Amino acid sequence: MEPGWKMRASYYVVLLNQSGKELCRTSEACNLFCPEVSNWCFSKTLPLSKLQEKGFLENNKLTIEVYIKVAEVKSVSWIFVKHPDTAVHFLPKNKLVKKAHMNTLLCLIKTLRKPPLSLSETELSNAYSELTKLTEVGFKLDWLKSKLEKASLERKKSVSDGSQVQQLKEQVKNLELTVWDLKVELEKEKIVADKISAYDSRIKQISKYFVCFLLPQRTTKTLKSKQMGTQFRKALTLTVTNFSQKSSPINSPPFPSGGCNWYIKVYPKGSADDNYLSLFLSPDDPKSLGLNWKRRANFYFVLLNQSGKELHRTPEIGDQWFCDDSLSWGFPQTLPRKKLLDKIFLDNDRFNIEIYIKVIEVVEGYHMFPASFTNKLLRSSLEYPDKSEKETVDINGFKVLSSQVTSVKRIFEEHPDIAEDFRSKNQVVKTEYMSVLLRVIETMAKPPQSISETELSNVHSELTELTEVGFKVEWLKAKLEEVCVAFKKANADGCRIQQLEEHVKNLEQTVSDLKVEMDKEKAKSTAKVLSLEDTLSDLKTELGKEKAKNATATDKFLLLKDTYSDLKVELEKEKAKSTSAAAKVLSLKEALSDLKVELDDQKIVNSATTANVLSWEDDDDLFSHTNCLGIQQKTNAYKRIN
Repeated sequence: MEPGWKMRASYYVVLLNQSGKELCRTSEACNLFCPEVSNWCFSKTLPLSKLQEKGFLENNKLTIEVYIKVAEVKSVSWIFVKHPDTAVHFLPKNKLVKKAHMNTLLCLIKTLRKPPLSLSETELSNAYSELTKLTEVGFKLDWLKSKLEKASLERKKSVSDGSQVQQLKEQVKNLELTVWDLKVELEKEKIVADKISAYDSRIKQISKYFVCFLLPQRTTKTLKSKQMGTQFRKALTLTVTNFSQKSSPINSPPFPSGGCNWYIKVYPKGSADDNYLSLFLSPDDPKSLGLNWKRRANFYFVLLNQSGKELHRTPEIGDQWFCDDSLSWGFPQTLPRKKLLDKIFLDNDRFNIEIYIKVIEVVEGYHMFPASFTNKLLRSSLEYPDKSEKETVDINGFKVLSSQVTSVKRIFEEHPDIAEDFRSKNQVVKTEYMSVLLRVIETMAKPPQSISETELSNVHSELTELTEVGFKVEWLKAKLEEVCVAFKKANADGCRIQQLEEHVKNLEQTVSDLKVEMDKEKAKSTAKVLSLEDTLSDLKTELGKEKAKNATATDKFLLLKDTYSDLKVELEKEKAKSTSAAAKVLSLKEALSDLKVELDDQKIVNSATTANVLSWEDDDDLFSHTNCLGIQQKTNAYKRIN
């Protein structure tokens, strides 16, 4: 065993006779075994007199059974005995951070003790990742690195084609599930993207009227602290399947919060104790956050079964700072593994983990080089992975390609102090920056009318980067200003054309979208079209019948036209008659008015003579035929008027 070993064991003893009958069972004991105390016992297990009693034992035989459960107690003393310089250059001073890193180291050692064939690709990948992190914080682990490389090599040699195919099938299956989840998420995003795209295209068009060159912001080394939200939000749901078969750590997909991506690390068999499930939260790519970054966050986990029933809710971890020295926080003993393996407690050997997070404060880090250069350097290394030393030539400390030698020599001849203040000593970085410088010079050598707005913007950005890392390029900046003036003059007329072209492109895109929408509508209305075609067929039949009936429709139309002309003439005559009738009506109205006046006068006379008429009723001379006739005529006239 390793020096400084320790073992904690729980055990008890059972005494049986020859027939298997239990005679005695000791109480359960739990003790720590180590080189100093390597023996523990039950000093008074059973009185000897009891064993010597008649009939207690059969044939004077005794069976002793021992039941034991051993939990290894991790010790670090043997590491420092074998490798005394392991932590000589360890950087963090915080005890909690030191403890977390030491636990990581012990887990890594435990992983590498396994047979190489039993190690999965994920375990090896995690081992390399953890070894890199431990080396970055100051551990000297060359002995462990060689062991890891040896284990990786042995596994590659020993793994058969069949096992590789099986692993690939499992990876494909997992990827298919991931693709399915992404498709669902993509459909949701499309709904939002459709609403945003209209505004986005409009904003781009407007911005081109006001912005000629887009200069990148300089990288600042001032740490900026931002206050974030105060409400918890559910950031991710991770489904763990076949839990009873899992032993290696599980990393969740990354999720955003507080300006960076995070992930959950699940230890099915615990980070320190195999009897517990462990859950931790960590930033996904801390290196991309720069130097001296920090995040202060509160979070907690919720475990749910397949039906959505809450199984366990962890306490809230509050106001913990995540930084380069403290990359992970969580719960080493979230829940006993034995409880999760209970079929009553867990459905179908699977459960969900939800994380609720609230990032309270963000301290932005800074980069030694602009992020755009880092991306260029990475892209360059991916595009030209086989570039060898034989293809480069050293000029003033810069290793450049043979095709660039003439250009670089000319630069140093005309501007010998251009790289006096250049800070980086890394040859890859120096080569990449020299390529950037040559690209800038090549761009500015073009005719102004052939340079695009994007190229000028890139030149501005690249000159800023070159200045920040120590190149003296004032002569290039002056030339760039001249190129910008010439560009504006050369493209004054072309600006409107470009805008129109972009507008045409937008319209073409709109037309394309409308065509797609129209195709969808056509597909939806197929049934309606069929119905309309049937209706149209019926209408055609009916129209044929109507045409047969209306064969003389043209003659009828001409006849109607003549009739219309005659009626129009007749109408003019009637209008003339109506004019004369109107005059007659006026004269009749005047006569009627006169008659009404006369009638009123007659009424007055009649009312005065009514009494005399009654008294003279029998007088034949008074009511002679002549007088009565005159009155009768006037009465008839009055009736006609009314």
